[in-house]
Amino acid sequence: MSFESDEGQCEQREHAREKRRRRHLLRLGFADPRCLFCGEDDVRCLQLDHTDGIEFDAKSVWPLCANCHAKRTDLQKDHPPKNADPADPLERAGRKIEGLADYLEMAVTELRHLGPIWCADAAARSPRRRRDGNDNDCEVPSG
Repeated sequence: MSFESDEGQCEQREHAREKRRRRHLLRLGFADPRCLFCGEDDVRCLQLDHTDGIEFDAKSVWPLCANCHAKRTDLQKDHPPKNADPADPLERAGRKIEGLADYLEMAVTELRHLGPIWCADAAARSPRRRRDGNDNDCEVPSG
């Protein structure tokens, strides 16, 4: 096998990968898709989540990674049973509210995780830190 044929195979592989990537982007329908919750941007890992459930609104979709989509799907199992006509405006509104509540619940989990990390990072670089190394700004002055 010659070096030139190896180079040609590499180019073919790269071309095929790029073609698959473009197909994923078309499927997702977003120019620069990322998971709403974890930020995953590998298009091979992204799926479309139907916010209200596909039978209630097939067009309301957001990209989620496979892991976050699985978590969101599990939350949907706690929604009320689907006993009304999907065309009923009240049912559609209820499904939209349930979907948004799931998104907010997942966002709260992520925010509760990030908040303390950012505060700790800010405290570590803050000019308000005491020169003596004591970081307790709530200390009651003696005297």
